[in-house]
Amino acid sequence: MKKVTIIAKKVADGVHNVSAATQQQFASMEEIASSATLLAKMAGGLQEQISKFKL
Repeated sequence: MKKVTIIAKKVADGVHNVSAATQQQFASMEEIASSATLLAKMAGGLQEQISKFKL
């Protein structure tokens, strides 16, 4: 029975680690999405400014 308890603890620790990593990845993905949106807006503004110089 003690082996089962040890294995269950290891599995629980592994699940916790995976959960923490998933949360960190999700936060990073949100940050990347936010940066991509801002970059797209900046690119649009730049394109608008450049269009004023077309012949």
